[in-house]
Amino acid sequence: MVDHLVFYAIDRLSRQRHDYSIIHALLAGLGVRFDCVTQPIDDTPTGKLMEGIYSVIAQFDNDMRAERTRVGMRAAAQSGRWKHKPPLGYLNGPPGGSSSILDPDRAPLIRQAFELYSTRRYAKSEVLRQVTSLGLRTRQGRKVSSQPLNSLLKNPIYIGRIVKPKRGGPH
Repeated sequence: MVDHLVFYAIDRLSRQRHDYSIIHALLAGLGVRFDCVTQPIDDTPTGKLMEGIYSVIAQFDNDMRAERTRVGMRAAAQSGRWKHKPPLGYLNGPPGGSSSILDPDRAPLIRQAFELYSTRRYAKSEVLRQVTSLGLRTRQGRKVSSQPLNSLLKNPIYIGRIVKPKRGGPH
């Protein structure tokens, strides 16, 4: 049975004030004592006040990070830049320049993969073998494996179609 929970800071336990309160209430109801290494909290009125303040600050910090991320992603999208790492075969253009550019090393090989696969004469494994032998590599210089090639061949971005994920759904 756990009777004592030691954690570095409240935001290491939870960055959501409500979640922290629920965790604390459930564990306290089971007789578990909380001990925060860097923030003075205890069962005194002042300790409880500080605990509440720390949990609100953790949520505020988390909310501010999320807002900065949304603003940055929106700005990237409005400038035509990828919000995340561009798909294999594309690169982000220079700041202030073109929004995205074809990767001169990988784009021709990816085009060839699509062309080979579209003939229906080659299995994906053979397409992969051929483009790998021609030099297709990941950005880290490793060989592309079958699963990323399969995802690449199914990705609608390569036919010029951008699919916006549903909010709250898979990304």
